[in-house]
Amino acid sequence: MIRTLMFLSHPSHRDPFAHRGAAAAELQAQICPAAAGYTQTRALDAQLEADQVPHFAGVAEFRFVDPGAALAFADKRSAIAPLLAPDARVVAVVTGVDHVVMRMPTHSAAPGIKGVYPFRGLAHLDSEAFSRRWLYGHGPIAALTEEALCYVQCHLLAPAWSAEESAFHAVTEIHWPDIAAARRGVGSRQMREDQGTDAQDFLEPGSVRLVFAEEETVRRP
Repeated sequence: MIRTLMFLSHPSHRDPFAHRGAAAAELQAQICPAAAGYTQTRALDAQLEADQVPHFAGVAEFRFVDPGAALAFADKRSAIAPLLAPDARVVAVVTGVDHVVMRMPTHSAAPGIKGVYPFRGLAHLDSEAFSRRWLYGHGPIAALTEEALCYVQCHLLAPAWSAEESAFHAVTEIHWPDIAAARRGVGSRQMREDQGTDAQDFLEPGSVRLVFAEEETVRRP
């Protein structure tokens, strides 16, 4: 599955979406009929640190079967304005291929939360080298994240990778049962040492923007 993720800001760090449920689904179908699915992800008030302001307010996630349709829609960020709350805006776009590296049997039955980690790869890596290193080298290590229910990698499509304006090259998603488990997982030795050390081979230092969020599946693929 291909995803176009539109990262959203809001000056008051409030819910960046104007609608939920059926109302959001109807608007999404009008705005982007080519999308096979749509999810609204909202940043939680609770983040890694108690007083931390989220790096972004939410993510509008459109799923596609056709990569061409996904890339074409990525250039139409203004088209999603009817879905957004006043003053919310799109600040970054990632269109990539999803790889579900790990999913526990209990994941689909649990509401939970997810950590969203957009980031950039090292400058000397091209799309193919980055994807191979991240998926096959780092993937098995990150799949061991403590208490995680699901681990997904979204790899930027090659045409988008070559665009100089790409804010991010990839998005990691890790799902946990709750915020306490998420904080334990992020603070664990396994993530700090095993994952942190390995990530130095492909991840641009300082480029990660971690946000804890909840997702509303408006329309399933």
